[in-house]
Amino acid sequence: MATQVIDEQPPEHYLCLVCRTRPRRDRSRCCGGCFARLRGDLATLRFGYIHLDNEMQALRPAIREGTRHGKSESRPPVRVDLVDVGVAIEENLIGYPEPDDRMGWARGIARWHQPAIAGPAEWSVPVVIRWLLDQALPWISDQQWVWEFADDMAELRRRAYSAAPWQRVRVDLPTPCPGCTFLSLSTYPGDQLAVCRNRGCGRQVPIATMKETRRWTRTIAAA
Repeated sequence: MATQVIDEQPPEHYLCLVCRTRPRRDRSRCCGGCFARLRGDLATLRFGYIHLDNEMQALRPAIREGTRHGKSESRPPVRVDLVDVGVAIEENLIGYPEPDDRMGWARGIARWHQPAIAGPAEWSVPVVIRWLLDQALPWISDQQWVWEFADDMAELRRRAYSAAPWQRVRVDLPTPCPGCTFLSLSTYPGDQLAVCRNRGCGRQVPIATMKETRRWTRTIAAA
């Protein structure tokens, strides 16, 4: 007797709102892979913005203390592409308090977040992204507009890298993920979490518990 094959694709309202192909993870409208990619894009964008600023600072001529400098016909070199990308990141991510249509993502998230949370300590790009990563990302991932936020952050990261490429900042860890057991845990400088890159997992592991994770792995291997 022939067996009927049933296509068990998840219903539309169970699919990740970012990739539209994989099931959502618990308490989120993203799948594990898209959540991990969003976290990685934000962490990389933070590093990229600081890198852009360092590149612009390097273009400014050094002035030695105790020397005099008269007027010069030539101006310090300015790379307009670096300035444009830096402004785009600031306006898209932070924006302005008023009017509402000039309000960036972070100001809106600080206003909309439920339950209410304190906003970032200051409205600078590195501090704002650190606040998003540490305080707001789980809530963001459960919003209907998460796909738009993810697209914007990925585009800003690509623009920053195109203007001033940097060396890889992601750190791949040698510890298996406690969720899927693959060697797919990664973290970024200054981040407090390691995130699984496996698109079907996306497990988050606090860096502070990594020693416990290694002990757990050895215990399972010895069993």
